[in-house]
Amino acid sequence: MTGSAITQPRARRVPRLPWRRVRTFDWPLFVAGIACQLAGLAMIYSATKRMEVSAAWEDLVVKQVVFAVVGLAVMLLVTLTAYRVLVALWVWIYAAVVAAHLALLTYGSVFGGAQRWFNIGFIAIQPSEISKIALIILLAAYFERRPAARLPPVL
Repeated sequence: MTGSAITQPRARRVPRLPWRRVRTFDWPLFVAGIACQLAGLAMIYSATKRMEVSAAWEDLVVKQVVFAVVGLAVMLLVTLTAYRVLVALWVWIYAAVVAAHLALLTYGSVFGGAQRWFNIGFIAIQPSEISKIALIILLAAYFERRPAARLPPVL
C-alpha cells in the first residue's frame, strides 16, 4: 500500500434528540415539586372530606390532581424544549399574548367584577398568567441580542 491513504468509513451522524436533556434534568427540584403537590392534595382532602359532591369533577381533590398532572406534563415539555427555540419564536409568542388580551374584550367572561377570563368548558384561563411567561421569553430575547456593555445602567 504505497502511496495510497487508508480511508476510514465515515461515521453516521446520530441525530440529537431533545430527550437527551433528561440527563441534565433537575430531578431533585422535580421531586420537591411533586412533594409540594402531594402536601397540597393532603390539605385539600382534609379540608373538603366532609363535602358531598354530585359529580367527580366537582371534587376539589380530583380537580387538583388533574391540574397537577397537566402542569407536570407542561413543565416536562417546556424543560425538554431548547430555550433557543422559544427565543426564536418570541415575536409570535408576544403576538399571541396580545391577541389573547384583545380577544378578552369580546369573548371574555366576567368573574369577580372583571372581564379577564376565557371560560373554555370545564376550565377558565386567564391570559395575564400566560403573559408573565411570555414576558420572561421576551426579555430573554431582548437581553440575548444586546451586549451587557450597551445596556443602560439601572441604578
